[in-house]
Amino acid sequence: MRKFSIIIILTCLFKAVYSIPTGDHTIMEDKLSGIIPLINGKAAYTQTVDCGSVTLAELFRRSRIWLATANPENQMLVSDKETGDLVSHGTMVVSMPRSENVAGGVYSFRYTLIIECANRKYRSSIVHIQMQQNGNLLPIEFFNLKSEQETKDLYTVLDKKFTGLLLDLEQDTKDYKSF
Repeated sequence: MRKFSIIIILTCLFKAVYSIPTGDHTIMEDKLSGIIPLINGKAAYTQTVDCGSVTLAELFRRSRIWLATANPENQMLVSDKETGDLVSHGTMVVSMPRSENVAGGVYSFRYTLIIECANRKYRSSIVHIQMQQNGNLLPIEFFNLKSEQETKDLYTVLDKKFTGLLLDLEQDTKDYKSF
């Protein structure tokens, strides 16, 4: 009987350790709340863009110009022309309107943008997405609002902003108009 009790206790502990809840979020098909893409369990956006016959130096130049002008307040962390790597920290602000059922508010998310240039193509990634709240940073995977629908509405707007950011980068590097 004692062995049976120990097995039950160990089974309960095992389940408790390996079934960590993610707040009110539901993870569906590698997406947080069915909206924000997940890579290895972390919120992340990534895309690889072929830019034709553009050299590494030219792609790096175009990407660096875009990064400096798209969000001048972003902090440049890495700018290595030899490897073609650019890394910056940025902030994405989302304003949600107030309604009868929703408190609304302004939410700030910190993120890291990585651009890796090579001959003819580049890969851009938005990673380390964190909610800024009272000077603290909380990984987006653990952030939630009062209701799942409010969280989904916020994530929908945030997703549009991040995909728009990557689309803007693609247009300005791939379809660059030289003088």
